Parts: sequence; C-alpha cells; structure tokens
Amino acid sequence: MIAAHLDRQHLPGGSVLMDSFVGWGVWLASDDTKQFVITYILMRNPEGSDAPDAITKRYPTLWDDGAGFGTLVQSAAGPFGEERWRIYRVDRPTGPIQ
Repeated sequence: MIAAHLDRQHLPGGSVLMDSFVGWGVWLASDDTKQFVITYILMRNPEGSDAPDAITKRYPTLWDDGAGFGTLVQSAAGPFGEERWRIYRVDRPTGPIQ
C-alpha cells in the first residue's frame, strides 16, 4: 500500500504533493497525514446518504465542527436548497490529523 510505504519513510511535514482528487485514498489511509500538502477538503453532507464516505469515516465531526483542523470556506446547495457540499480549509497541516 502506498500510504504505508510513505509512512515508513518518516518524511518531514509537507513532503508529498499529490492531487487529492485522484489520491484521496492514500491520504486517508496514512497514519502520518502531515507529510502531505493538502490545503482543502471537499466533503459531501453525511446526512445525504446511508453509506458514509471515507472522509466521514475518518473524521466524523468534520461536517459539524471542522474536526479540530478545518475551517469552513464555502458550502453548496442541492436542487431543493439542502446543503449538499462543504469546502474546508486545512488550518493545521503541521501536525498529524488523526
């Protein structure tokens, strides 16, 4: 697994630049997320589906309170006015986000 390989390298913070659209699973699987340069997280409303996505599973309070590392930047409504998506800015990339 790529995340485990990167974790074993003990890289300094911000060492790995990746496209989080394509590589989101690597970031979520890592035990040392500070090694990645991730500035924003796009999250769907967890109330909108019976099946939680990987972000909701790893950070269950992100939607409600930023999970201690994110600040809400923008939200987007669905066709019936319900809040469907939120974009969070990652404020604490210097420490591990658990």
